[in-house]
Amino acid sequence: MAPPAPAPAPFTVVMRDDTHYCVRRLIAWIARDTDCAAATLAAALTTGYQRFQAEVRAALHAAADRPERAEFHLVDASALERAVRHSAGGGGRVISLDPLVRRAVAPLRLSRGFLLGGTRSVGLVARPGARAIGEQLGALRTRWGGGSCTLLDDDICTAETVGAAVRLLHTADITVSRIVSGIQFGTTERLRRAVTGVPVTPVIAYRYPDEREGAAARISLADPRNFLLGVSGLAVLLPDGTWGRAPYWLPFVRTAARVGLHDAHHDRPFALAMLTANARFYARVERQLRVPVRVRHLHPSVARLLCSLDMASPDTPVLTAVDTLRAGLDRYTETARSWEAAHARASARRLLP
Repeated sequence: MAPPAPAPAPFTVVMRDDTHYCVRRLIAWIARDTDCAAATLAAALTTGYQRFQAEVRAALHAAADRPERAEFHLVDASALERAVRHSAGGGGRVISLDPLVRRAVAPLRLSRGFLLGGTRSVGLVARPGARAIGEQLGALRTRWGGGSCTLLDDDICTAETVGAAVRLLHTADITVSRIVSGIQFGTTERLRRAVTGVPVTPVIAYRYPDEREGAAARISLADPRNFLLGVSGLAVLLPDGTWGRAPYWLPFVRTAARVGLHDAHHDRPFALAMLTANARFYARVERQLRVPVRVRHLHPSVARLLCSLDMASPDTPVLTAVDTLRAGLDRYTETARSWEAAHARASARRLLP
C-alpha cells in the first residue's frame, strides 16, 4: 500500500486520467458511422480528450475560493487499476464496483441515484443501462452464493455506496471478506461504521489535517469523464421515470454540490466554461474525422437525458445540442430546479422505477 497522500490545500481535486476508458467508449459508438480506421479514430479522440482534461482543470481552478491555494493531484488510471488488482491478489472471487476495472472480475453495476440538480439522493440504483439490482444479485448468488469475495471500489469518500454494496451482497449469501479501494478519503470512523468488521485496503489514502466530519469538503475526486457530455456522469432520475447520466455542470448538476466548491455562484460560469470546452472537443473530433458526431453516438444514458428533456433528438449534432444548452442555460436550470423541488418530498421507494 502506498503511504498516505497529503491534502494540504484548502481546495484539492484528485483526478484520474481516464483517457483510455473514454476513448474506448467513444470509439465504440462513433465508429458505427465512419469509415475511419480505429487507429485514426483513437488518435483524434485521445488528443482531443487530453486537451479537454486541461480545460476542466483550468475551469475548476478558476472556480476555487482561493485559486492560488488550489491543487490538482493527477492519477494514472491504468496504473491505479494495476495496483488495485495487485492488492486484491491474483485468484479468488473478486467483485468490482468500479467501471474502469472490467477484466477478470464480476461486476456489480451500482450507482447512487439523484434527482436532477445532484443534491438529493434517492438511494442506490442499478447503473443506467445495467440490469436491475435484483437480477445482478441473483446471478452472483447462483455463481458464488455461500462463499466470500473481495470487493473493489474506485474510491471511498462517504462510504455510503460501498457499505450498501456489502449489505446487498449479504442478501445474496455472499460475504465480503475484504475491500480494496483505489483512493480513500479520510472518512475513517464513517467507514468503520459502514463496513463493520470488513478490512479495507486503499492503494492511495488521503488524510485530512484533522478527521472532523465535514473536512471532506476540502478534497474531491473529479474524474474528467464526468464533465464531458457523452460518456459518463451522475445517475439522475428523469421526468419520464428512466435514468440518465448527467455531466457535473448546470443545468443538470450543481457543480458545487459534487466537487466541493465553496461558492455555488461559480456554478453558472463554470457551466459556460464546460459548454465551451465540450464544443471545442467535439469540433476538434469532427475536423479530424470529417464526420458529424450526433447525439446517438453518445452513451445511451446521456442521449436519453438530452432527448427526454427535449433538448435534442438522436440525430441532432452534439455541437448543436451544446449551442442549445448554452442559449437556454438559465431557463433549463430553472426548469431542472423546479422539477427537483416538486419531487424532493417523495420517498426513494416511490421514485424508483
